[in-house]
Amino acid sequence: MRPLYFIGKAAAGMRNAPLINLLAAVNIALSLTLFGGFLVGLINANRLAERLESRLEVVAYLKERISTESLAGIEDEIKRFQEVREVVYISKEDALTSLKKGLAEDSSILDGIEVNPLPASFIIKLRDGFQNSAGIKGVTARLRGIDSVDELQYGGQWLERFSAIISIIKFGGAALGVILILSTMLIVSNTIRFTIQTRMDEIEVMRLVGATPLFIRGPFFIEGAILGTMGAILAYGAMAAAKGFIEYNLGNELKLLFGGDIDILPYQAIIGLFTFGMAFGLFGSVISLWRFPKID
Repeated sequence: MRPLYFIGKAAAGMRNAPLINLLAAVNIALSLTLFGGFLVGLINANRLAERLESRLEVVAYLKERISTESLAGIEDEIKRFQEVREVVYISKEDALTSLKKGLAEDSSILDGIEVNPLPASFIIKLRDGFQNSAGIKGVTARLRGIDSVDELQYGGQWLERFSAIISIIKFGGAALGVILILSTMLIVSNTIRFTIQTRMDEIEVMRLVGATPLFIRGPFFIEGAILGTMGAILAYGAMAAAKGFIEYNLGNELKLLFGGDIDILPYQAIIGLFTFGMAFGLFGSVISLWRFPKID
């Protein structure tokens, strides 16, 4: 019965100052929307990084006039690299055919070329665990030691830059998160503090009849948690609307970037949003009751 009493008292307290509680919920929602936006961005950036890493490969372009025996020896040598999962040989003729297919209707521009200018190459795919910048560096360092290899093409440089950007996002998001957490708890704290002040006569009567501190404080804890949950609901609504807008306008581009359907607002972000919202509200109440003269 006591939980129902606490909830009833918390609801009554919120009805006594509806505008202040609504503004508090909106402010919490704004903070959680920013916080959730960074969380969603970070989750999807990590997903994209994992997809790009899984597609990492090295292309080793070969010098001209290499014998068949030398090609077989080079391929066997590369296959013995611990990082390498697969080696695919692309001849000059295959490379030209692939280029023509890529040009499609514009392939006629190659008709006047008498000598195939494209080099033969090895496409080198890496094993799981080596599909990262460190694995790329290890493979390319040894490939440069092979005389018949003329040039290398790989994605290690841009992957490192992308990883650096993710690290910056993590640091910036953590710093912003701390600021938002403190501001949100301050908002809840001041709202609960105002509620306590408006109910001091009632609290004094409860103290005189022997109510315990927990019995007096319980409704304020519930009120803070409700405010945090209300803010999370509003923030989720804003983020869901943003998700719909992004999917409507950039759906095809996102599918191309991520290689298929992607949930812009994953369940991890939704769970985090409501968990943090309720926690912020609850801790805001704790801070308010700690700052306020003891209710004993």
